[in-house]
Amino acid sequence: MPTFEGCPPGRDRFTNDPQLELIRADASARLLVLAAPGSGKTEVSARRIAALLSLGLTAPNLLVLSFSRSAVRTLIARLSRLDGLDEQVLEELRHVSIRTFDSWTFRMLRRLGEDSDVLLRRSHNENIAALVDILRSQHAAEIGKLLKGVRHILIDEVQDLAGVRGDLVFELLRIIAPPSSNTVGFTLLGDPAQSIYGFGLRSAEHQCLHGATTAELLAAIRSEFAHVMREVPLDRNYRSVPHIASFLEQLRGILRSDTDGAQKLAQVTEALAGLPAADFPLDDTLFNSCRSQSIALLARTNGEVLRVAQKVLGTEVEGPGIALQIGSGDPTAAPAWVAALLASLRSGTLTRQQFTMIHARAAGDSPETFFALAVPPVDVAWQRLTTAAGTAIEAPSLIVSELAKRMSWPDAFPDDEGVADSGLCISTIHQSKGREFDLVAIMERDPNRTPAESDPEEEACVGFVALSRAAKRVVRLPADSIYAPPSMREFGHGTRKRLVWWRNGWVNMEMGISGDVVPESFANVAIHGSDEAVAENYRFLAVNSRTLIGHKVMLRKTAIPGSEGGKARYEICLQDGKQPGRLLGAMHQNLVYDLLGLLHSHGLSLPKLIMNLRIARVVSVASHAGAASDVSSLFASSGMWLGVELFGTGDFRTFARG
Repeated sequence: MPTFEGCPPGRDRFTNDPQLELIRADASARLLVLAAPGSGKTEVSARRIAALLSLGLTAPNLLVLSFSRSAVRTLIARLSRLDGLDEQVLEELRHVSIRTFDSWTFRMLRRLGEDSDVLLRRSHNENIAALVDILRSQHAAEIGKLLKGVRHILIDEVQDLAGVRGDLVFELLRIIAPPSSNTVGFTLLGDPAQSIYGFGLRSAEHQCLHGATTAELLAAIRSEFAHVMREVPLDRNYRSVPHIASFLEQLRGILRSDTDGAQKLAQVTEALAGLPAADFPLDDTLFNSCRSQSIALLARTNGEVLRVAQKVLGTEVEGPGIALQIGSGDPTAAPAWVAALLASLRSGTLTRQQFTMIHARAAGDSPETFFALAVPPVDVAWQRLTTAAGTAIEAPSLIVSELAKRMSWPDAFPDDEGVADSGLCISTIHQSKGREFDLVAIMERDPNRTPAESDPEEEACVGFVALSRAAKRVVRLPADSIYAPPSMREFGHGTRKRLVWWRNGWVNMEMGISGDVVPESFANVAIHGSDEAVAENYRFLAVNSRTLIGHKVMLRKTAIPGSEGGKARYEICLQDGKQPGRLLGAMHQNLVYDLLGLLHSHGLSLPKLIMNLRIARVVSVASHAGAASDVSSLFASSGMWLGVELFGTGDFRTFARG
């Protein structure tokens, strides 16, 4: 076996018995793995999957679920680096599907006959609750039939499966791998000391019988599988340098003790306060630093994340020119390479032979653009397209309209698609789960900004998780290193939430939330003026997909032509110097309504110009039913084109209505 990255030279990564026991266990084994931070959980999971395949299982025999897209990304990346495997196992690994609970639930409900439009209107929690209800009903046998080929279930981050997700895991195990049968095994991996999603996942609308809290879920699993399940601890930290590993071991002991939650929080808070202050400025010099090391700037709230990002990005109009992750982004947005390759199709059917030619031509004509779009190898790309279109992988063709219709569904593309391997990550601690970084900088906890209903033990675990992301160095970001974060406000009768901040005649308002950007606007002839302008916009987004990340845009208020009373909308313009430049697309009317709701009662007018928003990434978008009447005929066959996601706060001066 290879040496583990980060271990002292010459130290074999798999010399201890617990790891070997897990990797080599039979497919029917039931295992609960309590894995400390940096103990090799991801590596063991990857090798466990490979070992099961070497025992004769195939990809469809494995059900692999994880809590977050970043955790899925980490596991898939680790699988791709495994060596010493025979060709048959390597081929099966290519087809192993690793899913989040959200996307897997969406797929299962579709296969059970639920309408996709209904599923898309519901929240992930509502869909999971619906699947749990089916598992508890007389229709559970239908799910059993769909999963009859499963021989082993591997579930990661089990400590975060409180609420409906906890119930889903329990009911799934009870039906697919009942204690009375030894045909299906499972491997559950997690660490109670890293349980940080419990409060947010408890649902008042769903009766959580077994998983209201992590402790209750684990207790239920231990009781149900008491005589057939083994618990295996992984305690040694291979990720962090010795002094960090020792520090984490002490804190983990405190968190797993019977100490009162408030005392646990006090000790973790003291540990965080004792960290050395960051010896680097929060500015764009960090982009040079992260070319040689991975860096995470972690905060507790989205408002703090926005403020940190603003400090780091500074006043420069252009982006940093590197992969940049800020927050979590839209998990359902299709990757840019799909529309970049297929938007100009003139046929409603795409054959495998056609796609091979398109793929080769794109790689040969513009290799830099091809690389910037992160186009997968042709076989992988075709597999992902057929899956997204609801067609069998071995099918010789796919229906393009079905691909366009489905490509924003949660289960359309692999859950690691679009999750960038970034040298600099600015995110909440929650969104950093499952990842590791050379340097971690943690924003000081402000008790005044901690939700009143937060659980002290869970808050203690949040601090521990932040510390445990660090491999080489961990420092503290003083609270006064950023402006006060905005506060959350509700709009649209509670249907939308935005961070808002007022100061000295200026307003900072979060924009770029789900539904803010109109997908059709990037291909709308009425907005751009002609088919030629639409085509130029499409080419510009394709060629500059990488360099546009982090670039500033301005929102320019215009009157909608032909609307009664000159109804206003905001156009998305690439910032050029200090002025709005190239027109890209438009914002939804919801933004206008929310601005009116914020400003009208103060006697203030809509701003003519909104500044300082930035492009998160270029993505593939498709038309929505009944909303594509002005979309260019250039995309009539494919039904897809390119657009952008935005992030940050839109900043503007306020003026009294004239």
